[in-house]
Formats: sequence, structure tokens, C-alpha cells
Amino acid sequence: MLLLATHATLAIAETDAVSRAELQRTRIRGALDRRDLIGQAKGIIMARRGLDADEAFALLRAASQDLNVKLFNLADTLTHRHTELDLPGADPP
Repeated sequence: MLLLATHATLAIAETDAVSRAELQRTRIRGALDRRDLIGQAKGIIMARRGLDADEAFALLRAASQDLNVKLFNLADTLTHRHTELDLPGADPP
């Protein structure tokens, strides 16, 4: 009986480790996807406003704070609707 309990415990521990590894991979993938989307939004701002990367990020961050919207959500909206939107405080093209 002890041998069976030991094997069951090891199987559960391995399953738990695999689940944690999958969760970590999912979180890392999500973080990379969010970073990529923010980078795309910066690129749109750079192209439209003639700004460098730091200035574009500062503008994106300021708009996020002014609108009280998470930076990722603003970047997502900007990348999907960039032809319709303009950022607050920015001069029209």
C-alpha cells in the first residue's frame, strides 16, 4: 500500500509541475504578446508624428494616464483602429 501511495504522490507532483510550467509559459507568451502590441502602437505613433521611440512611448503612456485606460488596452485599440483614432493632446496630421 505504501508503494502505491508513493507512486500516486509522485504522479500528482509531476502533474502539478507540468501544470505550473504550462501556466508560466502561458503568462510569458501573454507578456510577450502585450509587449509586441505596445511596440506596434509605438511604431504607429512614430510614423504618424515623426517621433522617436522614447517620445512615442511617452505620448502613449501620457494618453493612457489621461484616459485612465491600461497601456495595453490603449495600444490594442490604437493598433486595431489607428486609421480612425487620434491620441489626446496630439496635433492632427
